[in-house]
Amino acid sequence: MATPILSVESVEAGYGEVRVLHGVSLHIAAGGITALLGSNGAGKTTLLRAIAGLLPASGGRVAYRGTSLHGVPASARVDQGIVLVPEGRLIFGDFTVEENLLAGAFCARARSRRAETLEEMYARFPMLRQRRRQMGGTLSGGQQQILAIARGLMSRPALLLLDEPSLGLAPMMVAELFAVVRDIRDAGITVLIVEQNVRATLELADDGFVLETGRITLRGSASALLGDDAVRQAYLGL
Repeated sequence: MATPILSVESVEAGYGEVRVLHGVSLHIAAGGITALLGSNGAGKTTLLRAIAGLLPASGGRVAYRGTSLHGVPASARVDQGIVLVPEGRLIFGDFTVEENLLAGAFCARARSRRAETLEEMYARFPMLRQRRRQMGGTLSGGQQQILAIARGLMSRPALLLLDEPSLGLAPMMVAELFAVVRDIRDAGITVLIVEQNVRATLELADDGFVLETGRITLRGSASALLGDDAVRQAYLGL
């Protein structure tokens, strides 16, 4: 059996004295899209932050390609190929589109190829080329989300963590965004996506996990979860 690109084993994490994650374990195979589902406050963002190194785990183990990430800072995890696109996009509003993109290539593995990668982003997302001199803060919400994802891709990740990428977007833009995520997977990048749009996410994903009150309660193929009565009742209103 191939080594998972990401292994999370009995991870505990939280903020101060408030524990959010209670022994979370999951394994993600390389090359697919994995959905992480759960209601607000379930701990999804906390788990992504722990994987990315922005929040230290107080217990358990996170391993990337079989090697423990204990003590590895967030910047070094980016250099190894783990990139988080956070909820709310968090682009630099007073930077141009191109400056935002170049900021994504700060790590050592990406800097030497940033001109090449920039051209790849412009080819993948023509809108960004057209608006490359425009200030990021003047883009629409959907355009900012595409910019945020492209900025993440500038780091040339092997594992892309997406936190609520469709939040606040119009339905037409959501469909375009999900097509982008599918293309990213098809390019060989592993994706772990947190999304409230459960049906569309499970139709897109290969596998999935359900996180409730800091614990994994369901796991399986995306198609199996989509047909699971508990998922349908809790998240699809069926």
